[in-house]
Amino acid sequence: MLGTAASRRTASQAVFCTTAFFRAGDASCWAAYRSPDRFAALVPVAGFDVPYGKRNPCVLASIPMWIIAGRKDKVVSASGAEAFIALMKSCGIEPRYTLYDTNHIETAKRAYRNPELYNWMVSQSRGNI
Repeated sequence: MLGTAASRRTASQAVFCTTAFFRAGDASCWAAYRSPDRFAALVPVAGFDVPYGKRNPCVLASIPMWIIAGRKDKVVSASGAEAFIALMKSCGIEPRYTLYDTNHIETAKRAYRNPELYNWMVSQSRGNI
């Protein structure tokens, strides 16, 4: 889907903000690993773990991120998000982080009902790409 959308735009327009819930949050970040220049922002919600294998997390350091997790989430622990943030700090950036005092589904509801999230996303850009 990303490739199709990008193919309909010029190279300077092929930049996306992405947010995804649960395991799709991981998937959106993996897509950013493959093509970091296509992303203006990443917002994984209640579903992000530390990258495994030989992937260098610093590849994502140029992409603004807002990571959202739930303290009471028993499906995807907030510790994965916190470990990833620690990795990003080692790359010289500190992603925005919101930790709600909620379970899995309520975390997504709170995140996606927050107008500040959408305002933040549309304010992101890749500069002169």
